[in-house]
Amino acid sequence: MPKILEYIRQDIDKLAEKTGEEAKKINTKIKNDLASAAKSAKSINLKNDLQKLAKKGDELVDKTGSSAGKLAYEMKADLNSITERIDLVERLEKLGVDFDKLADKSTTEATKELGRIKDELQVIYNAEKSIDRKKEIKNIIAKIDRLVELTGDAAKKLANEIKADIKKLVDKI
Repeated sequence: MPKILEYIRQDIDKLAEKTGEEAKKINTKIKNDLASAAKSAKSINLKNDLQKLAKKGDELVDKTGSSAGKLAYEMKADLNSITERIDLVERLEKLGVDFDKLADKSTTEATKELGRIKDELQVIYNAEKSIDRKKEIKNIIAKIDRLVELTGDAAKKLANEIKADIKKLVDKI
């Protein structure tokens, strides 16, 4: 998906410079690309934001000059935010998959993998701007710290809780 988002970013610049039929053609391409990105987006919020971006493209078709440049700048800022959120979702989903594989590893390997997952979550936490998401990530990290100390059914229960928390976080993004 990152490639399609980069094409959209370039097309927004083109759209800001064109008028009439040329602008309509470019906007149709942008709308199709955004629809394609929305289909592969897993979060309802991301889908909605991509649809809002398409509506801004419709507005941009009718703008010229500095107002077109201003709206194009706003659209690209929105697209950057969406791109960051998509990257975050992909990273969290990968951690969820890595978490699923823990059951197949020895205790030593699982402990190392949990450390790596925790480190990745800490990197995500440090880069995250949303206070609510930071809080949720911090809670997941705390659960991972507790998980290292548990065994048996208690460990399985907490591991399932952590996977569910990661999924919930992904769904909110």
